[in-house]
Parts: sequence; structure tokens; C-alpha cells
Amino acid sequence: MDIEKLTQAIKDVVIGELKQEFKEFRTEVRGELAGYRLAIESLSERMKNIENDVRDIRIAITETNKRIDETNKRIDEVKDSLSEKIDNVRDYLLARIDKRMDDANKRIDYIYMNVSEIKGDIKKALADKVVMDDMILRIERLEEKVVV
Repeated sequence: MDIEKLTQAIKDVVIGELKQEFKEFRTEVRGELAGYRLAIESLSERMKNIENDVRDIRIAITETNKRIDETNKRIDEVKDSLSEKIDNVRDYLLARIDKRMDDANKRIDYIYMNVSEIKGDIKKALADKVVMDDMILRIERLEEKVVV
């Protein structure tokens, strides 16, 4: 019976130590689990904030895209309007240039005719001068013959 008491005493000591170690282990595990819970809750909160930020960014991108589309529409309208105005101004300027070119050509033709007429008059005058010089020379010769 001593063995049974001894066995019981050893059993009580071992079980007591195991119970104590198990209590300490449970306390450690609870502490670590509480730490993990805090970390998970913190990560969860961060994820919510990130999701909110991403949603806000998506909304901002959507709004920006809408504004860009509206701006592009206005740019297209202005471009079309300016293209039409440029075409009108070009047609107007081409018509003015054509008219001025016609007027300039008429003036050039008129000046050419006048120059041609003046040229003819100058040729005639030069020819007449040659004849007059010849006549003066002949008269001078005749006068020399007569006076001598």
C-alpha cells in the first residue's frame, strides 16, 4: 500500500504541475489570442479605411471622367465653330485676293498700254528728231553754199 500512496502522491504532484503548466499555457494563449484579435481588428479597420478610400477614389475618377467628357464636347463644339469661321474667312480672303489681283492686272494692262503708247511716241519723236537733225544739217549746208 505504500506503493499506492506513493503512486498517488507522484500522480498528484505530476497532475498538479501539469495543471499549473496548463493554466500558464492557457494564460499565454489567451494573451496571444487577445493580441491577435487586436491585430485583426486593427487590420480590419485599416481595410475598411482602404475600401472607403478606394471607393472615394473611384467616385473622384468617375466625376473627373465626366468633366473630361464635358470638356471634350465643348472643345469639339469650339473646334467646329472655329473651323467654320476659318473657312468663311478663307473664302472671304480668297475672294478679296482674286478681286485685287484682277484690279492689279487691269492696272498693269493699262500701264503697259500707256507705256507702249509712250514708247511708240518716243520712237516717233526720235525718228522725227533724226529727220529734223538731217534737215537742219542739210539747211546748214545749203546756207554755207549760199553764203559763200
